[in-house]
Amino acid sequence: MKKQLAFLGGLLVLLSACSSSKSSVNRTDGTTTATSETNAVNGVWRFVRNVGGAATSPDKKIKLIRDKHWMFSQFDPATNITLYHHGGTYLLDGNSYAETIDYANETTGGLIGQTYRYNINVAGDTMTLTGPFSEVWARVK
Repeated sequence: MKKQLAFLGGLLVLLSACSSSKSSVNRTDGTTTATSETNAVNGVWRFVRNVGGAATSPDKKIKLIRDKHWMFSQFDPATNITLYHHGGTYLLDGNSYAETIDYANETTGGLIGQTYRYNINVAGDTMTLTGPFSEVWARVK
């Protein structure tokens, strides 16, 4: 787990260096505006549980969100083997959050091109996504 978090942390630093210092959000009308909404979702997140329930899997789930991009990895903690990995771009407009899958490993390759829409709520270090997969995430510090 520590190796995966170190890898994702390093990737976050790399993405930070490659992006502009100004935070921006792609709005559904096609415009880009600076906002603190983006800062609220930026970070490395670990899966806590499904909304209204307990964690459904012993596997570890990590989500990285940085400005216009996101990625998700799920791995088996006993073997450190990646089970699922995919990511792409997102749109954030108020409480509306949509992830489009632009790349994936063999396991989730059939998802490429799909967009999943959520209602998002970030309160401190907790992010709740309500939609096709309703989940609670905690910010990794």
